[in-house]
Amino acid sequence: MLTSFFKANTGLPEVTIDETIPFPDMFQQLHSILSDKKTFHQFLEYVHKQAELDDMWKFWYSFVFMEGLVYIQLYIAIRCQNWEMRVSALKLMAPTFLAYDRTTYQKLIPHHLAELQKFPPSIMNKLKQGFTVSINGERGRAVAFDEAHEMCINKDMKMAIVRPTQSYLQKTSLFLRYRFSAHKNLLAQLFPQYDSKPVRAGIVDRTPEIKAKEENIIAMTETINKTNLFITPVQENRGLSNMFTSIKATPEQRHDLLKFRQIGEDGILIITCSKILAPRHPCIVIN
Repeated sequence: MLTSFFKANTGLPEVTIDETIPFPDMFQQLHSILSDKKTFHQFLEYVHKQAELDDMWKFWYSFVFMEGLVYIQLYIAIRCQNWEMRVSALKLMAPTFLAYDRTTYQKLIPHHLAELQKFPPSIMNKLKQGFTVSINGERGRAVAFDEAHEMCINKDMKMAIVRPTQSYLQKTSLFLRYRFSAHKNLLAQLFPQYDSKPVRAGIVDRTPEIKAKEENIIAMTETINKTNLFITPVQENRGLSNMFTSIKATPEQRHDLLKFRQIGEDGILIITCSKILAPRHPCIVIN
């Protein structure tokens, strides 16, 4: 989308996405350009206009700017320990899981949100204060409890089995490191005014794990460019098709893919009324 936008707007700097450009450098370049509010609004208007003309643009515009941003919202909510943002993200995610027939999450999310309404204020306050944990005390880098368990306890237990060195055996038997870290984090949260090393998370993460993900992103970007997915200018409505096989969607498939959020919202409403609210609080579902 960005590549098409830059091609259509000759007054803007050209940004080329290929394997020769380090991803962090490319990201910094895009960030500096789109930080300008005027340019950013021009980009949104351009994408919206393209979506009105072409089904491929319409589907991906909806998926990227709605579904994709919701996943980012949940990620930020966990990392920044923002409870309200987490709940909001789950509410927006529920219809997507139902529309794409992800049976586990389409059941879990509505029931989880309903259970939250039953909790007393004391429990809710505790959840808001600590539904995640910061292992190293850095701001913006909190993780969910299952992530923390995997990154700390499970990791050391597995390493003690694979590489039973003296250091790992000591770590798994005493857990002194984690006791010290827990003590340090507790003091930092109780007495933040004495925390002398505030850490601000950077925009670009250069860890090996992120580098591997960036390679996948670049590979997908190359595929998108080869298939000319986001063609510009749009001459006619191409309809919906598989970007890898170019097989056209049937009328039924087109309807469901372009209306999947409405389908999901209707399904969540039915589940809420028939499974959660009924029979105490029946509601009327209008077809």
